Amino acid sequence: MLQKLIRDILKKRTERGKYSALFILSCLIAFFISFLPVYGQNDGDSGSDLSVYSDNFNIYKFSNSKHTENITGDFYGIKLRQSSRIGKFSININRSRFDASRFDKIKELSFELRQNSSSAAVNYYGESDWISADAGIRLTAAEEQNIIDYNGGFGIFLQDKNTKNYELAFSVQTPPLGLFAKYDKVNLALKNPLSIFSVGHKIRYRFPYFLLEADYETFTPRQVRNIFEYSLSSLSKFDRWSVNCGYGKDKPVFSGSIEKYSLRSEFGLQKDGLGFGYIKFTKLNYTRFELSYRDTGADVWGLNLSAKYHYLDAKIIGSIESWPFTGIIESLFLSRLYFRGTAKIEAEEVEGRISYTFGKITFTPQLSIIRIVPDAAIETWQPIFLAIGVSHYVRSGFKIKEAGLAYFRLIIDFTMLGLDFKGSISQILPIYSVNKEISGTGQGFTDPLSSGSEDGGRWFNFSVTLPFAKKR
Repeated sequence: MLQKLIRDILKKRTERGKYSALFILSCLIAFFISFLPVYGQNDGDSGSDLSVYSDNFNIYKFSNSKHTENITGDFYGIKLRQSSRIGKFSININRSRFDASRFDKIKELSFELRQNSSSAAVNYYGESDWISADAGIRLTAAEEQNIIDYNGGFGIFLQDKNTKNYELAFSVQTPPLGLFAKYDKVNLALKNPLSIFSVGHKIRYRFPYFLLEADYETFTPRQVRNIFEYSLSSLSKFDRWSVNCGYGKDKPVFSGSIEKYSLRSEFGLQKDGLGFGYIKFTKLNYTRFELSYRDTGADVWGLNLSAKYHYLDAKIIGSIESWPFTGIIESLFLSRLYFRGTAKIEAEEVEGRISYTFGKITFTPQLSIIRIVPDAAIETWQPIFLAIGVSHYVRSGFKIKEAGLAYFRLIIDFTMLGLDFKGSISQILPIYSVNKEISGTGQGFTDPLSSGSEDGGRWFNFSVTLPFAKKR
């Protein structure tokens, strides 16, 4: 299937722009699989309880006469947490489903990023007067494959039992995700393609009325699985750092933070050990600033206000050569497809959250107003002969200059019959959008946004907890 798709990308000149854009999209999705954030699995200050939880979300659905897009999922499971003299244990069993897909009705070409897995995890956390330790293991069954992940770490208390001054954490994780494609009635499946090793360090120090902490984490791919007779080599560096500070007597009332993700990565495409192209992220930086204020108001009501700024700056380049898929004569004239993409996205966010308790029921409405300024474009072209000249140049970009969104969330907590119930509903609503004039050069200029029916932006969450002992 991959061989025929690349041949058609290079040979069908009238549709080359659209085909190459889809191929680049599939590469971006496969790359995204490799660097999903590794989430923590340990409960350092939990009590003893049994919880049943579920999440259901419909992020985006789009459909018109040409194609459909879909991003949905649901998660549900059961978790047991138990404290003892020797430490705290947790057992988590869950089932998860995630689906992000795009189907071209005209060409019958589809891409799907999918997670359909079941997992069971066991974690331990223990501490003494000056040191803590944690460890965990997780077994996941995904797409007819079994995956074993593990994590661990330790911490040091130098000031008091409430301030862990240094932490070291590590994990090995294989994201249970697969990339699936179908073209010309042939299926391609890339299941659980990468295993990721991460190491994180965190330092924290509490001054009178002031808390300062900083952490640094690196992610390194450990394994790249082959795609039939094709292979995907990888040379990547992905790290994250953040600095946080807070002012307050017991807990921070005023706080601020800065966080940055930085990525440099190159993927080499190979067939039978010989390269036929590459995909290189020369720059991918994400930065976030946040300022917040918190007021607990005598344990009856609470107020949280925050302002956030997000900035994404990315650039990708690459090429695909035709020689493994075409004859010698064809390769002289259909030798290579180049592509280049850039993205700069800014977003400002203002968030307010108020909580109020009526007896055993707590209501917490939250409202965020977000302003987004996106600027992104993808260019593709081919040489006229071998690597000389430029032909069939195609450029596409966003038509939105600026957009405003509102994010609303309502959380309800209450206790009944000795059980703790918690539920929430979230909805994203568009406020306004401003379009811009897009000037394209070359054949097949396209606007990736087209008219059709849209829906989504909803998230539901619900959990029931049976406490065995009060949390500390």
